[in-house]
Amino acid sequence: MLAIQSAEGTQMVMTHALPALEEPITQGVVGKMTPEQIRETVAVLVQQNKMEIANALSEAALALHPQNEEVLVIASLLAESQADWAKAEALLVQVAQIQGNAVTPQTWLHLAKVLRCQDKNEDAATVLDFAAEKYPDNDAIKAECESFMAFVISQAEQSEQAIAA
Repeated sequence: MLAIQSAEGTQMVMTHALPALEEPITQGVVGKMTPEQIRETVAVLVQQNKMEIANALSEAALALHPQNEEVLVIASLLAESQADWAKAEALLVQVAQIQGNAVTPQTWLHLAKVLRCQDKNEDAATVLDFAAEKYPDNDAIKAECESFMAFVISQAEQSEQAIAA
């Protein structure tokens, strides 16, 4: 059983993949967890809708493992799930920097999504263009590019209609 301290008090969270931890989550306790255990625990907390605790664990993990790809990825997904687009963007940029020349299609897709959610459409287009060039056969990237183009065309048509009116 894993005990996690939140602002509301200590809450117990059952996780089958983790070692038995009976103390509240602190950086010392998080420091004993592997990045994989942190990722799994955050995922379980999100499933249990314990977002405050998931955020606390994520922040502690980021403080201890600021360059760990697994921690950055789960933290970015957590930020996305809470529509914290700016934070998700910053974390995904760090993930891309760590991945270097081997940035995954998923990283590019998530980055494009968070950029679009912030109305940074030119940046999203740049990311998608690069991703499509690097992964021309990736179906998810193709689909996102098509969706984005449909969005851009729709926006252009709405602008034309507004001008004509």
